[in-house]
Amino acid sequence: MTRSWLAPLSLIFAFACTTEELGDGADGADESTTDAMDGTDETDGADTEMTGDGDGDTGAEVIATLDGVITDMAGAPLPTPGLQFCGPVDEETGDVLLCIPVPVEADGGFEIQAMLAGLWNLKVVHGSVDGRYFTGQAFQVTVNEGDALDFSMPPIVVPETAEVTDLSAAMGEVAVTIDDALSVSIDPSLAQSPDFQQPAELGGLAVPEEFWRVSEVDGGSVIAAWSFSPFGVKSTEGGFGFTIDSSLGLAADETVTFYEIVKDNGELHEVATGTVNGDASAIDIVPTGVGLHELTWLLAVH
Repeated sequence: MTRSWLAPLSLIFAFACTTEELGDGADGADESTTDAMDGTDETDGADTEMTGDGDGDTGAEVIATLDGVITDMAGAPLPTPGLQFCGPVDEETGDVLLCIPVPVEADGGFEIQAMLAGLWNLKVVHGSVDGRYFTGQAFQVTVNEGDALDFSMPPIVVPETAEVTDLSAAMGEVAVTIDDALSVSIDPSLAQSPDFQQPAELGGLAVPEEFWRVSEVDGGSVIAAWSFSPFGVKSTEGGFGFTIDSSLGLAADETVTFYEIVKDNGELHEVATGTVNGDASAIDIVPTGVGLHELTWLLAVH
């Protein structure tokens, strides 16, 4: 099993210096990150290979281990997954100290030996390849001394959508249909792909419940979840509009709250509230703050 070794304490201070530009929490960190379309995830300064003597011995004490497997929705290994272990996450500011690239074996297996306790984000990205349009995963993990965390049963699944909408010739706002329920409005000129370019395509899917890594938010249950490709398209001005032409199984006048998952630190941000309309055919949505800001995962919570 390939192992990824986390930085010894003597290196942490150097990484802290390179990540000062991350700014106010996840927004700053996200804007300094490039998700290359071959599945890699490059963070300016923060994403750096660990050094050692070749046998993984950095001289720091291992306090916990994380093992797991990454697959597609059919349970098969991915072509070129990019896995990062990012943290510790400052729970007040959302700042991430460093992101460490983790090798993934051909069968999808990985192992992380952690030297620092705290809140971490496990992030998997994968660009489109061979006509397949992958989304991604980002979720928080609390690491305590002595932990041996297993993410193999169930594995970490990266969803994929069968198709995307071509935005390369779009002028102004375009409504992208994700499924029978969700539609997202995007002006490509006011958006940025993970490679810092104007997005040329966008797709997504309603992800089956067995592939969710988050099932509850603030005591409420997730009742629907969508994920997007490319994973992490960001709005550069305001937020993305979206509509839900479904009651998601709720009755008229019932309410729902929508959250996005921030890719770089795994935080959940409220982006909108909604109320099922009178004939239970759709949900009337009111944005919270700037609204839907980052197209990673969109969760409906009741």
